[in-house]
Amino acid sequence: MQNVWRAVFLLFLSRHGNGCCTDGKNISISPRQLQKRVLHGRPPSAEPGASSPLVRSLDARGSWRLVVTWSSPAVARTFEIQVARPDPSNIVDRRNVSRVVGFGAAYAWTWTSSRMPLKCANHFVRIRTFYNSSCASSWSPWKIHFGVRERGEEAWGKVQMFPSEEILLEASAVQFCCVAPKGTHVTDITFNNTRYPLITVSDRAAAITVAHLNATSTLGVYFRCRDSRGIDNFTSNFVTFPPQKPQNLSCETEDLRNITCTWDPGRAPNLYNRRSYTLHVERSGLEAIKCEVSSCSFLSSPHLKEYEVTLLVKNSLGEEKAHIAFNIIDIVFPVPKNLSIIPGVGDATVHWKIQGNFSGVHLLCHIQLEPGGDTMEVKQHGASEMHFNGRLENLKPSSQYSAKVHCAITGRQWGRWTSPKSFTTQPLVSLDVWRIVRGHPCGRSIVVVWKTHFSGPESHDHIKAYETQLTQNSHQVKVRVKPSEKHVEFPLDQHGGNVSISAIVQVGSSVPSCIRIPPGGTEGVRENTLVPKRLEGSSTDGFVLRWTAVASATCGYMVDWCQKGAAAQPCSPSDLIWRTAPSGHTTMLLRAEDFSSGRRYKFRVFGCGQDGHHLLEMHIGYLKEQTPTQFPVVHGPAKVTSSSVTLEWSFREDDPLNPGFIIGYLVTVQEGHWNSRNSVSNSYNISLDNPQKKSLTLTHLMENSDYTFYIAALTTAGPGPQTRLTVRTSLNYVVLLAKLLIPVLSLLGGCLLLKSYWKIISDFLLEIYWFPEGLNVKQFELDSCLYEASEKIKALQVEECACCDIEILDVKPSESERKLLISPDDPDRQLPCEEPGDPQIFPFMWAIVTNSDMTNVANLTYLTSVSTSQYPVSSPSLNQTEASSSGYITTISTAK
Repeated sequence: MQNVWRAVFLLFLSRHGNGCCTDGKNISISPRQLQKRVLHGRPPSAEPGASSPLVRSLDARGSWRLVVTWSSPAVARTFEIQVARPDPSNIVDRRNVSRVVGFGAAYAWTWTSSRMPLKCANHFVRIRTFYNSSCASSWSPWKIHFGVRERGEEAWGKVQMFPSEEILLEASAVQFCCVAPKGTHVTDITFNNTRYPLITVSDRAAAITVAHLNATSTLGVYFRCRDSRGIDNFTSNFVTFPPQKPQNLSCETEDLRNITCTWDPGRAPNLYNRRSYTLHVERSGLEAIKCEVSSCSFLSSPHLKEYEVTLLVKNSLGEEKAHIAFNIIDIVFPVPKNLSIIPGVGDATVHWKIQGNFSGVHLLCHIQLEPGGDTMEVKQHGASEMHFNGRLENLKPSSQYSAKVHCAITGRQWGRWTSPKSFTTQPLVSLDVWRIVRGHPCGRSIVVVWKTHFSGPESHDHIKAYETQLTQNSHQVKVRVKPSEKHVEFPLDQHGGNVSISAIVQVGSSVPSCIRIPPGGTEGVRENTLVPKRLEGSSTDGFVLRWTAVASATCGYMVDWCQKGAAAQPCSPSDLIWRTAPSGHTTMLLRAEDFSSGRRYKFRVFGCGQDGHHLLEMHIGYLKEQTPTQFPVVHGPAKVTSSSVTLEWSFREDDPLNPGFIIGYLVTVQEGHWNSRNSVSNSYNISLDNPQKKSLTLTHLMENSDYTFYIAALTTAGPGPQTRLTVRTSLNYVVLLAKLLIPVLSLLGGCLLLKSYWKIISDFLLEIYWFPEGLNVKQFELDSCLYEASEKIKALQVEECACCDIEILDVKPSESERKLLISPDDPDRQLPCEEPGDPQIFPFMWAIVTNSDMTNVANLTYLTSVSTSQYPVSSPSLNQTEASSSGYITTISTAK
């Protein structure tokens, strides 16, 4: 073999001389070094620079990892790898990778893109070999891994988005890219509703960089790409974190059959079903067990005592492991189940059981009682299913306790305590008994009622039934009553008897309670003849009941009443309330909380003697009186005169339904009808203090007038509802006749007095109202045109006129002076209107008077309607108009 290598060495030396070339450079190597390599088994081709490596394949593993596979004909230990994106001119990463030397061996290396997904752009890889820092081979040709691209002529319909629906690392920086279809480009990218600046990757691809990713919920986080067509595309990704190493891994068993391992998972996963927990039990023959987040269970192996367990936690970002080894006997913690307690009056029995494969071992259990902390120990040999019981003694009746249990294999660690189970010991039951004696046409009966008293908190669940017994004339009647009922009725003759009642509980029966029934049937008669005393209550203090002591009450007193009030007769057994008072006490305070306002209560006081209870007194009262609720009933029509009205009504003042004691009545008198407006101002009240008096006569009323009466019952709380009655008083005919006769008689007397003076009165009237015969007097009229003219010049307007003097003289003219002139020329002449075509009659009265009896009018506008040219005046210096009317002469003069 050495001869062969020598031949190869000589051939290589003859061809290459003393050097090697790497990338066109000559690297010197001595013949001795070359010979040494050949003698040590290295071929000459292993010399650096002999040939470059060859990248065989680039395979993507997910969106971020690229597996580079290459081969090298030379024996090299170090390779330099360069990665470029999106073209060879942009080197994004370079790495030196060391591999084991081999001839023609294939090598592999995985490159992980730090930010951009592989499908966003084309990636280029090349490799060269290194022996030392000064000798390297030439670079291999670039090997390309294409990003996402169309297949053939088929074009995309929408933007391609990367990464999509992937798991990303929390707090990492990631580039999200979009590749648009042919003929379009990306215009906008948003991540989690936030717009980021675009990074141009190619003419169709763009990306954004998110510097810090936050953990997301199960829904993930969205990012959006919009292309130049305005079309939006969405996708989501999920951000999480690598699993943490499980802490505090431990295993235990309750029954030596099932082993449960638990651990602290650390930070809880934020994504559902993205993390796996797997438990591997070595040498058990079990396959890998899928677990929950913090626990896992598996069946024990009968042939195994020592166990080794490995927990593997894994997700797409990483994995962690935890390991534990144990002996199964050391991890047994028996758990008592089905813990139950049966309490008695002074003791309690505790029961529980333990299930499991405990054959061949001894179990020890403790019962701990609270309060007090006393512990009771119970031992038992192991079996497949074990039942335990223990008895707790010296307990108090009607007391609250709790007990808990824990167990262990003898000599091993104790298991966990069970949850404390509370229980209450049975109470000491006592019964408070009373009775109601009822009379019947053919005899009487007794209704026995009772109340149950417990030594502790009240709980009727302890009572199974009540046993009642009536003993009368050596004859016994027994009746068992359900726990929900509290009364029983027995027929009773005229002889007395005894009634006893006891409560049947879980541990036996209570001490019987007895009551004696006196002979005879006089209790009902006595109640009807007693006059009840009125009792005043208080809404804050209740009732203070006092009665007279009697010597026969040797065993105390009993007071009873009906909870629904005195109106509820007969009182039902469920509503009957009673209280006892010892002998020598004659006062009882009854709380206000046990009574209702506006309800009458009847309290019966019994004295307890040797032959039973006898009725002594009765009291009635209200806790707080309220206004009446009933209306008084008016009897028939009221008795009415011209000045008085008598009212009569009825009312049940002793009715127990009344909300208060009736102390009288209130009558309101209103003048006028009840719906008149002045009803309030014309009304007054009349109070009647005697509730038995139910009539009232009102006098001094006005005749023929309406009166409205309101009648209401009164309590100390005020008046109740009112009954209204409207009455009209009659006329007083005597007064009416007097009013009619007085004017008539006065008129007749006046006429008789005037008859003697008739001649004087008639002459006086003729002188005043006489009118000369033949006098043609026309009514003063204003035509329409004259009225319009007067309005324009305001001739008839009342105004202050300083230059107008009017004098009126009361002169009786002579017959010759009385002359009526319509016009100086022609009294019948028609005066023309100021407006042509509308003539109107304007009469004037002219009179000639003497200068001494005239009235001067200085305002000429009074006569402006008369044309002076048509009607000349007799005097050039003074216009005079004389009128005679009713004995008056008026002279109007105008000075010029």
